[in-house]
Amino acid sequence: MRRERVWPWVLRYLPNEILGTLTAVASGWWMFALTSSEAVGAISATVGEGVGFYGAAAVRAWIESRSAATSAATSASTLSATSAETSSGHTGARMLSTLRSLILEFGPAEVIDTLAARPALMYLAAVLLAGAPSSWLVGKVAADIVFYAIVIASVVLRRRGHATHPPPPCAGARPQTVRAESTLPRA
Repeated sequence: MRRERVWPWVLRYLPNEILGTLTAVASGWWMFALTSSEAVGAISATVGEGVGFYGAAAVRAWIESRSAATSAATSASTLSATSAETSSGHTGARMLSTLRSLILEFGPAEVIDTLAARPALMYLAAVLLAGAPSSWLVGKVAADIVFYAIVIASVVLRRRGHATHPPPPCAGARPQTVRAESTLPRA
């Protein structure tokens, strides 16, 4: 794969991965040290990574949603009234837009990842490496390969579907809902 095709994905997911890695390794190692149980450590690492990864993803999606709302307000002829309305009156709509964006991007991958791949690979690495701190990192990287294969396939399929069949407008849908999705890297 060419560098210019990979780089946008790296920029998009690197902050999530950094925070997710720190929380996965710390929580897995900490719980293993407390319980001497690879299973408890694997579950803790899975939950810890989810908190870190999706915390960063939610902040990014919120910023993108807010940026799209600000762009829409800036392009409107009644800037002062629209800006005040956008910044205060539509927080709930922005939150729903953020949640929708996260579900569309990560939903299928997260189900497989959380229920099967990540706990199994974290556990396997912990058993093979005797619960060493590096075992949580090895299990995380193995699970990430599975996760990102599914995420990227999901994004590509969604893009292809939108190219041939644009999504129907929802009742009360706002333009920034669609714009937030347009920030996805090209596959």
